[in-house]
Amino acid sequence: MDLGTRLKSLRVSKGLSQRELARRAGVTNGLISQIEQNRSSPSVASLKRILDAVPISFADFFSEQRDDSDRAFPSLEHLASVDPGRYHHAGSDAPAMLRVGGDGPGRAELLYETYLPGSDSGPSRDDRLVGTTGLVLWGEIEAQIGFEIRTLTRGASFIATAGEPHRFRNRASDPCVLVTARLPPPR
Repeated sequence: MDLGTRLKSLRVSKGLSQRELARRAGVTNGLISQIEQNRSSPSVASLKRILDAVPISFADFFSEQRDDSDRAFPSLEHLASVDPGRYHHAGSDAPAMLRVGGDGPGRAELLYETYLPGSDSGPSRDDRLVGTTGLVLWGEIEAQIGFEIRTLTRGASFIATAGEPHRFRNRASDPCVLVTARLPPPR
């Protein structure tokens, strides 16, 4: 990654001058200039102060999405892949998950979950979730929320409240896609 070009592009997209960014970050204007020209590599602490002044997280700054419009309107192929073990089990029959948002404490995240025939989320593992809600985009899925089990089809929705265990199994012969939203607890 060309750190200088990335920083300059980000600064310009936010409408900040080098001087204004330096003022906000508590660093010298010369340091911003040297970084943008790739004449100087900032310390981690300096880079954090600069990124906090924008504001943008390290993860977002170093992500493969270079275009800020992609960050605001990511296409399906630019969504971050998520390890299903973060929410459910991570076996070979686990669903494939893509994520929008959720980088940081208290930030909501949206998951695009694909369940191939035979996929099973396993029981939910994170009781601390504030809640999970979702919608079946296509296909059919067996959903268990608490002790209730239902087969959901396209257009059906579900809500699992905080601490309520939930599980999804695709017992059908076709794939099923869900979109779920979660609000993790503050850390």
